[in-house]
Amino acid sequence: MRLRSPHNIQSAYSRGELGRHQAMSVLGLADQIEIIAAMSDAGHPLPRPAPTEVAAQIAEVMPLLRAALIAEDEVSTSSIGSDARSSSPTW
Repeated sequence: MRLRSPHNIQSAYSRGELGRHQAMSVLGLADQIEIIAAMSDAGHPLPRPAPTEVAAQIAEVMPLLRAALIAEDEVSTSSIGSDARSSSPTW
């Protein structure tokens, strides 16, 4: 496929056949905001990672998020049902 028209270039970028920087260069765009606007104006969806890549990223980050958000020694079932609304945050 020849990538001569903006439509063809944007279509190839949308399908993941061109990288963002390559598409921006060929289209003469200066920054990411311009390519997002151009894609939106033309009705093209932005490229997305494959579902398997998304699942792998989620599996990798979830243990880190759980560790950061829920410290096991701070979890207390006795606080469930207490009037937590009246206490001020301690951060």
